[in-house]
Amino acid sequence: MAKLSRKYNSLIPPGEGNTVPGPSPDSATNLVLADIAIRAVTYLIRGKVEKTLLKSRYSPDAAEKIISNRPPTHILASMVAAKVATRSVPGAAVVGSGIALKTLFDLSQKRRARRRGKKVLDKRIEGDA
Repeated sequence: MAKLSRKYNSLIPPGEGNTVPGPSPDSATNLVLADIAIRAVTYLIRGKVEKTLLKSRYSPDAAEKIISNRPPTHILASMVAAKVATRSVPGAAVVGSGIALKTLFDLSQKRRARRRGKKVLDKRIEGDA
């Protein structure tokens, strides 16, 4: 244990060993607080971006209903895809390729995709899905 403490003490600049930046003197607590703050801000920004994208085609009330009536499987799938994409370069390549392929497929099936997407979002507005 003494070797570990000497190793880590050598990384701390002299005279600054007792100070920890942040609201708490415990660095682990500060990391948890930072994580919570980052996740909260990300959640708020994501919601704003989603509403902004939907408001270009739907009314603000309809956009709110679409977001609130999203199936849990879609939320889980997007979380998993984001986690896979941010964990490794191959994961980012797989997720990015999947998104690109889906976009190309939708562009090739433009009319069908537009009808299908409108149908799904209309169901969410009504609260069925």
